[in-house]
Amino acid sequence: MKFIDFLIKNNIHELILFIIIGLTIYIIIKKSLSTNQEKINRKQQTIKKLIINISKYTIIIFLILKLLTILGINVRAIIAGLGVVSVVIGLALQDIMKDVLSGIFIIIENQYDVGDEVEINKYQGYVTELGLRSTRIKTFDSDLVTIANRNISEVKNCSKEQPTIILDLPFPYETPNQKVLEMLEKVKIRIEKELQNSIKDFKILGLQSFSESCIKYRITYNAKKDQRYSAKRTINMIIKEEYDNSKISIPYNILEVRNGK
Repeated sequence: MKFIDFLIKNNIHELILFIIIGLTIYIIIKKSLSTNQEKINRKQQTIKKLIINISKYTIIIFLILKLLTILGINVRAIIAGLGVVSVVIGLALQDIMKDVLSGIFIIIENQYDVGDEVEINKYQGYVTELGLRSTRIKTFDSDLVTIANRNISEVKNCSKEQPTIILDLPFPYETPNQKVLEMLEKVKIRIEKELQNSIKDFKILGLQSFSESCIKYRITYNAKKDQRYSAKRTINMIIKEEYDNSKISIPYNILEVRNGK
């Protein structure tokens, strides 16, 4: 009884009640947003995490204010006195605010989501975490890079659409045009047969450009987002084999040095 009287006298029971209510609200929000991860897209996952975090920190702030009230601290006076202090804090935390605002715009504009393959500020890899303050990328070298949202100036998202791959293949000037087209046709037949589940719309566009040491023929194709690198390696191997089969040499620069007197 004395313990209960102590709790009532010091209004501790109100704090316990608020904690229970806060936890209940948080659990309800989290449960209501918990769905099968496979049935929602990446953007929805990102927004879901954002709502849960905002709810959590909002509840924590209210509980802290309630605790201060129970302890007899005039919360209203503190809030009123934060006018000048908030200016100082705002200047000190302006970088954080820039990060938060940038993070909100990234989400609203749907620039990228968790799991997307991106190139941000010359770092290329997969987005492992998108927060209000920073973005984390796991590079192809397995390095984990954290970039402050305010510092993100260039974003290349490779996961939004099916990419079109462009290859310019070099040939010696003395190679007859017909021989080049026959070789490229063989490349096309092999690629469409061996990579029919990975690429589509393979096209031979023809003579693209003249350079100092060779002429270049352009080919293009569309690759599945998750297979384009493996497909490109296979295509490179096929192209090299057809160069050899057609007995066409791949041009390369030759440095000629003469012994002058």
